[in-house]
Amino acid sequence: MSYLLLVCVFVLFCIALILSKGFVVRPSVLVLGTMTFSCLATIYLSFNWDFNLSISTVFLICLSMAFIIFGDNISKVFIKENHTSIRTIPTIKIYNNVLYLILLFQIVILIWHLRYLINSVGRVGSLLQIVNTYRNYHAWGIRTDMINAMPSLLSRGIRLANNFSYIYLFVFISNVVKTGKIKKNLRCLLPSFFMIADTFLWGARGYLFYYIMGGIMYTCILLVYKKGYKKRTKRLLIRKATKIICVLLVLFTIGGYLFSRSTEGGFLLPICRYLGGGIPLFNDYLQKDFTVPNYTGETTFFTLFQFLNRRFGTELPITTQFEYRNRNWGNIYTGVRRYFQDFGAPGVIILSFIFGLIFGLYHNYVFSKKRKVLKPFDIRIIFYGMLAKGLFLFFMDDLLFTLYFAPSTVVTILELFICIVIVKYKSKVEYYVNSQ
Repeated sequence: MSYLLLVCVFVLFCIALILSKGFVVRPSVLVLGTMTFSCLATIYLSFNWDFNLSISTVFLICLSMAFIIFGDNISKVFIKENHTSIRTIPTIKIYNNVLYLILLFQIVILIWHLRYLINSVGRVGSLLQIVNTYRNYHAWGIRTDMINAMPSLLSRGIRLANNFSYIYLFVFISNVVKTGKIKKNLRCLLPSFFMIADTFLWGARGYLFYYIMGGIMYTCILLVYKKGYKKRTKRLLIRKATKIICVLLVLFTIGGYLFSRSTEGGFLLPICRYLGGGIPLFNDYLQKDFTVPNYTGETTFFTLFQFLNRRFGTELPITTQFEYRNRNWGNIYTGVRRYFQDFGAPGVIILSFIFGLIFGLYHNYVFSKKRKVLKPFDIRIIFYGMLAKGLFLFFMDDLLFTLYFAPSTVVTILELFICIVIVKYKSKVEYYVNSQ
């Protein structure tokens, strides 16, 4: 069945690619492409883990993929995309004094975050031991009264510091794509060190990978803006994406050793466990635990329900993360489990369609025919880079409805806008014709 799933998903990937006219950055192409790699990793895992995929697993995953493609392509009816025109990209010269103040702010937030970790778990040893202890407490639900008590100001400060990192990453990539000068723009990467350090303090690799995925999206969009989407541009995107993915895999493995994760099986097995583990775990859930859908939305819309419970005193059920079935297998079940557990097969159809439609509309908005000149510090593209993890990681979990389907998203966009205003202060912008 693992091979059948691979064949079906690959056929759907080809269909998505044909419908997009070869545009590899379309949302459905990205989701199906990463899911294809996940199926390959699942086949590798089948030689190391004891499982047999059921026909139900194959059907539900393919059903979800098909309706993501459908929703993505229906979005073209509402907003027309244009990925062939060449657009003007500005050169942005940042104001150094603002950059230094932002770096100081990020350092303060890092120190505050570290003090919070120490207060939560105590001085249990080295910094690495403190970080791993905090993560284990959080993952296994130990001392939740302490772990969940992060001050709201610290949480907001971390979000703002992350926003600054994304904005300067966008500026760096925009200037490099425009001018080809890397060394001259390296100072724009200084805020990126906050993402590296804060990822370490969380004891997780995900946040840094989200950041890199955002960088991949910025690179793809800006290259298409500069050159138009031609065969040469496609080869360039694939070549750059391949290099970045290779670096990601190396960082992933190093991070596993650093945070004492399971690294049995050498280099390949831990990577395949994360790339393909969601499919056999979803299969195991269907075979052993699933009875009927709960029809509550407690796993898909838990962020929205948290807001409603906190603001209006409701008592809506919430499931923020799934159970660990095996310490070596993990607790990722693909994005399909949330839809199916909450609403059954109709939920898989409807929510997958909405997923494809929302990302498709946003993608078309970014590549709208009306956009002839790129705005400096374009909030639409910067926010799209922050959303990109939802496309790249659907094979692990849904990150659209769980993270952004709530009023807090409006606050997130407002905070991003404020951060852009701060970074723009005394920055200089120059427009001239793109060099090919």
